[in-house]
This record gives sequence, C-alpha cells and structure tokens, in this order.
Amino acid sequence: MCFVMPKAEYVLGKQYTTSVLLYLLEREEEFKEKKDKGEIDEDEEFEVTTSEFRDISGHYKGPVNRAEELEDLGLVKIEYQKKPFRKGNFMLTEKGKEIAEKLKEVEEEMAKEKEA
Repeated sequence: MCFVMPKAEYVLGKQYTTSVLLYLLEREEEFKEKKDKGEIDEDEEFEVTTSEFRDISGHYKGPVNRAEELEDLGLVKIEYQKKPFRKGNFMLTEKGKEIAEKLKEVEEEMAKEKEA
C-alpha cells in the first residue's frame, strides 16, 4: 500500500512555501502600519510585485512558482497585468493570512525555545 500525502501538507513542506506566506504577511503588516501612521496615502493599495520576491531568495522564479501553487490552494491571490509590461501583484487571501499568522506564531515560539 502506498501512502499519498494530501496536497496541502505536501506543499507546506516545499521550498519557499513558508517564506512566501510569511513574507506576504510581513509586507502587509508593514503597509498597514505605515498607512495608520499617515506615511502612505489613503488611496494607495497594498501590493507585492513579482520582482520583490527576490527578497526571499535572490531571484524570483522559485518563490513566484510556489505562490502560484499556493494560489491553487486558495492561500494567495495573484493579479497579473499585461500592459505596459507583464507584472504580478501578490497578496494573501483570508485563509492564507490565517495560516501565515499560525506559522508566525510557531516561528516565534521556536525562537523563544532556542533562546532558553
């Protein structure tokens, strides 16, 4: 008998999955904080573009591919525009935000354990 891992569990263990989720959460939190302080215009909308995924790994192809896989699971929303050039805008869905927040809690807890 062969055990087949559910897709959601399989994706969570893949390279860049947690990095993409936590990066998008962190960027959204920073954006909201700046907007609350008045450092960003009220009309400006949150966005993370394709090229910004270089912050995760030095290039964007791997993280973008993972984000596209996370979109299939309903965790990330991607909007592509074709003009004036192809550009992707990435954001967490509500479900993605919930999971990213849980991952952040786990990461923080593990950091506490490491310090102790």
